[in-house]
Amino acid sequence: MAPKDEDKLKSAISRVDNLQAQLGNIAKRGPNAAKTWMTQIASTTDKDLATELKKGVATPMATLLKDVKSVTKDLESLYKEGSDAKKRAAYADVKAFRAKAVTKYLASSKQFELESLKITASLMNVIPKGGGMYPGMGNTNVKALVGYLENFNKYLNAFKVEINKI
Repeated sequence: MAPKDEDKLKSAISRVDNLQAQLGNIAKRGPNAAKTWMTQIASTTDKDLATELKKGVATPMATLLKDVKSVTKDLESLYKEGSDAKKRAAYADVKAFRAKAVTKYLASSKQFELESLKITASLMNVIPKGGGMYPGMGNTNVKALVGYLENFNKYLNAFKVEINKI
């Protein structure tokens, strides 16, 4: 691998820290946000709101939270693969690294990204009758979680762009 490409690869791999930080934040705030939504589902008299919130947000969030550990583990493996000189030497060039390691370790992140986008979109579409904010936005855990999901997607896209430029 050319030294110039190796430096660019190290720079791109360093972005994995941002992704892992967002996953840690999602793991911390997610359960409380889900609890807020479940409380809202139980206490609402609006059956449509309860159904949409449970089907489109609360239930998928529970599944997403289970995936946080595996995505974090895959990102950690990608970081180790890209930052260790001996492991990088096993690849002929950056294209080979991208084709094998990045594809292998980002598969779970890609699925996580898609699911988080679906949850965020569903949440934005669930508006209580009479208008107002989307469910749970008065709760700091929900606000923070929505931000962390958006940040994860933003950082993942930035990582993909940088790794594909090399």
